Amino acid sequence: MPVVAGAISRARFAMLLYFPQDTPPDKGPTRLIPGTHLHFRAHDRYLDHAILPDFIEAGSCVVTAFDICHAGAPNLTDEARYMFKFVFLRTSAPRQPAWDCRSDAWRRPVNCLAPYDIPNAWTAIWNWMRGAPRFDGVVASENAPDGVELSADVASLQKLSRLGAAAAPHIPQLLSILNLDNEDEALRLSAIYALAAIGEAAVEPLCAHLQAAGGNGREIAPTYERAPNGRLVAQLNHRNERRWQESATVYEDAAYA
Repeated sequence: MPVVAGAISRARFAMLLYFPQDTPPDKGPTRLIPGTHLHFRAHDRYLDHAILPDFIEAGSCVVTAFDICHAGAPNLTDEARYMFKFVFLRTSAPRQPAWDCRSDAWRRPVNCLAPYDIPNAWTAIWNWMRGAPRFDGVVASENAPDGVELSADVASLQKLSRLGAAAAPHIPQLLSILNLDNEDEALRLSAIYALAAIGEAAVEPLCAHLQAAGGNGREIAPTYERAPNGRLVAQLNHRNERRWQESATVYEDAAYA
């Protein structure tokens, strides 16, 4: 089964996978790629980070973000492999933590398995889940970096987020990073959240960026052709082009910002 990903969300959805039977590796347990719940599509460059359980005991459950890249491994046995998927949806935005929250500050877990570090995005999501202002702890209220030199790398974009509204002169460069024809999700996500951290000054340029995407036939679903390896490949103008599809709603990067 090919790796699939859904759409970016504000942790409104959770997914529970229930295995009613013992599922060893040769029976096709579900693979997950940590950190990919914010990706707009599944990229081959992250496949090496996939986790394949050694053994899933009957009655086990896996709880994960709904949008994480996941797929069933090949079933090499002559027996059917069963798994039940349950989806949970928040009906309202959180006003306070729904867990035993002992610290307001986001801290990267010691055993974090994501293939990159994007604290501006993770902190914003953490704040939303605890009902706090989105960029609390991201934008520095004092001792902000003095004039970050913008370059197209994750580290500089993370520093830029600390400036908040003071980073407004960099809006054109940040917009140019959105929807790039590459597979660097950390770069893309860092730019999205850096723009969001700027606030009001970024709204009009972001709206103009969205309007420029109109009239390009993106409301029409792409056609597919089968690659030599048997995989169906969407025929797009570039691999990161956003097009209508029934299986998942994926927005322009500017809409997420």
